[in-house]
Amino acid sequence: MNSLRQGPGFHIIVEPDHAFLALRGARLLVESASLSEKRWGEFRVAISGGNTPRAMHALLAQEDLGFKAPWENTHIFWADERLVPYESNFSNYGAAKRDFVSKVPLPRKNIHPIPVKGRPEAAAKAYEAELKRALFSGSQSRPLLDLVFLGIGTDGHVASLFPGSSALEERNKWVAISKGGNPLLQRVTMTLPLINQAAMVVIMASGRGKADIVKRALVDKEGSLPATRVSLKGGRVIWLLDQKAASRL
Repeated sequence: MNSLRQGPGFHIIVEPDHAFLALRGARLLVESASLSEKRWGEFRVAISGGNTPRAMHALLAQEDLGFKAPWENTHIFWADERLVPYESNFSNYGAAKRDFVSKVPLPRKNIHPIPVKGRPEAAAKAYEAELKRALFSGSQSRPLLDLVFLGIGTDGHVASLFPGSSALEERNKWVAISKGGNPLLQRVTMTLPLINQAAMVVIMASGRGKADIVKRALVDKEGSLPATRVSLKGGRVIWLLDQKAASRL
């Protein structure tokens, strides 16, 4: 059983636990993929790293559970990446590859990892060029991204947009560099000018350790938190929580 609060373009979904959260996330992705393919001929999704989305990612490789997306017409991007080799345990791309990307029939040309070699500024510039090449194709009336999955840190960061960072204040570029998190590493991240052009953004939070930041974002509505600055024009923002993360709402 889950509870659902709704408003114009805004939804809060609360699932009983982490397992149900992962199921709902996988379901949202597959449903969005099917609708986007029917409407636009392809599906464009950006995913994030972290422990909360990884359970969802693992489910996507299990077609026996009904999670069969139109992979041949799906393009996968990354909302952010630590500047470490893909083989590192800290790599978002590496984790996603192990969890599901290598296990589903995704064409190689449809997989768009963030570059991690060379200078951070060069990696950010190269990824922005790749995003524009991939996302400016097709109808100009469609959203740039159909779906973006984000986690939220205990400091309120989403993607690698940390409180007080210059990347959070970027107004023009789609991609920027930042430094933060645990471990403290340099990162490349999508910025709000791109994220806020998506058709749907899902912010996932799991566990009692996220209850305070979820309350600050959704009840206190602290405008300084990066998560509260995810605001779509004509799209939907969904907060997907388990009961522990939602316990202070």
